[in-house]
Amino acid sequence: MMSGMARQVASPVLVGRVARRHAAFLTVLALAAPAAASAPGPTRLIAFDRSLDGSGSIFVVRADGTGLRRLGRETGSAHPAWAPDGRRIAYDSGGDGLETSVHVAGVDGRLRRIRPGASGAQWSPDGRRLAFVATTPSGLPEVWVADARTLRARRLAAAATLPRWSPDGRLVAVVEPASGSLALVPAGGGPARRPGVTASQGPSAPAWSPDGRRLAVVSPTGRLEVVDAGSGGVRVLTRGTGASGASFPAWSPDGRLVAALLGPHATLTVMRADGSARRGLGPADGQSAPAWSPDARFLAFADAAHHIEVVGRTGSPRRRLTSGPATDADPAWAPAR
Repeated sequence: MMSGMARQVASPVLVGRVARRHAAFLTVLALAAPAAASAPGPTRLIAFDRSLDGSGSIFVVRADGTGLRRLGRETGSAHPAWAPDGRRIAYDSGGDGLETSVHVAGVDGRLRRIRPGASGAQWSPDGRRLAFVATTPSGLPEVWVADARTLRARRLAAAATLPRWSPDGRLVAVVEPASGSLALVPAGGGPARRPGVTASQGPSAPAWSPDGRRLAVVSPTGRLEVVDAGSGGVRVLTRGTGASGASFPAWSPDGRLVAALLGPHATLTVMRADGSARRGLGPADGQSAPAWSPDARFLAFADAAHHIEVVGRTGSPRRRLTSGPATDADPAWAPAR
């Protein structure tokens, strides 16, 4: 069992062949940060992962469908996550003969790796920390938190997965795989609080409301529920189970709507936080979460043909951003600053 004490887990800055392959990545990040800050929602950058013949890479495209570009020549990459400042991206990577780990690329030219075996990094709201999942030699998932500058990390929660930061950065919601319990762990360490509900152990992660008072979760049977983070009270939004159930909840940045994939066709659906005013926006791939634009007007998602689409929260306008034989997934909007 790994110690909970802080330890240095960052590798040296990537150099040589791997760094050269990231040159285009750094160029795009340098250009993306100011563009993301000034552009209106529909033209903001969206990062996503693209897989062809089993090899994945990170791409970006504008939300109007222009500017499609691969970030570097690295392979084996997936699950991009923008830092809140728009100047860094964390992503999983196992290409170039390296063990799968989280890479952090920034406009300062540095490319660093968090500990081998790490995956699923999530930025804290202030961009100073990264929560991620690491696996013990026995195969048990643990949640760790790393300083985003030094990459020095400490274990936050043993036997836990699917970390998600609260909007104020004080708590990290996790799911305990042994029991399926939703647990709220103080980001600085300490005993977890358990609201008394069980949640899916993956791939659907808990989603915080923007005010930090509630979480949208998928139950082990597939029901979409909203949990009061303080009292543990539960409101059931959808009652379908199994193949008719829900997956991948995502709360709109304005707090008014919850999006999720529903039913056997994984229909992208938006609804109020009480489950009313439900509107289906089209079938999705069923394998990756939808992503709200920072202004809450649009959703990016991987459609049933495994291409990235952007659709307005009311169902229009709609635009397919990618095409071809590749499998595209995991869209992530560049943040507003």
